[in-house]
Amino acid sequence: MGNGAVDWEKGLAEYGDREFYAEILRAYLVHAPATVGQLTGYLDQLASAEIRQAYRVAVHGLKGGCYSIKADGVGASALALETAAKNGDVDFIRRRHGEFAAQVQALTQEVQRWLDEEIAEKPVAVNPQLFALKLRALALAAQDSRGAVVSALLNELTAAAAPDDRAFLTGLRRLSDNIEYDAIAAQITARLA
Repeated sequence: MGNGAVDWEKGLAEYGDREFYAEILRAYLVHAPATVGQLTGYLDQLASAEIRQAYRVAVHGLKGGCYSIKADGVGASALALETAAKNGDVDFIRRRHGEFAAQVQALTQEVQRWLDEEIAEKPVAVNPQLFALKLRALALAAQDSRGAVVSALLNELTAAAAPDDRAFLTGLRRLSDNIEYDAIAAQITARLA
C-alpha cells in the first residue's frame, strides 16, 4: 500500500515484526474512533479551561497513537490541535477539528485495509481439532482474567485461522482490548456448544 497516511515501510522497519506491528495497529483501531468521539463532545464546552485541558490530554494521546503507527501527517494535525488547546485558541480548534476527525476516519479505514490484506495473505492450514482446543484454552484464560495468555492465544489463533474464523477472532480481540474477558469466555462457549 502506498500514498496513504501511514508509512508502512517505516512502521515495519521500526517494529521488525508484522504481527507486533499489527497488534499496535489493532489497538489504534480500538481507541482512535472513541477518542475522536470524546473530542467532538468537548467542542461546545471549550470556553471552560477544564474542558480545554481535557481536550488537550485526549488529543495528545491520539497524537502519540498516530506517531506510533507512523501516520506522521495525522499526528502533526493532532499536535496543532493540542497546541491550540494549550494556548486557548478555541476558534482554531473549532475550525480544524472536523478536518482532523475526517483524517482519523480515513486513517482507521487505511489501517483496517492493511490488516485485512495482511491476514488474507497468510497461508491457511488449519487443524480444526487443534483450533477448538486452543479456543477452549482461550476461554479458560479469559475466565481467569489472564490478559497476557489471552493475547498470546489470540495471536496464535489469528495466525492459523481459516477465513470463516477471522471475523469471530476480530470480535474476540476487540473484547480483549476492552478487557471484557467474561464476554470472550461466553462467546467461545456458545460457539463450541
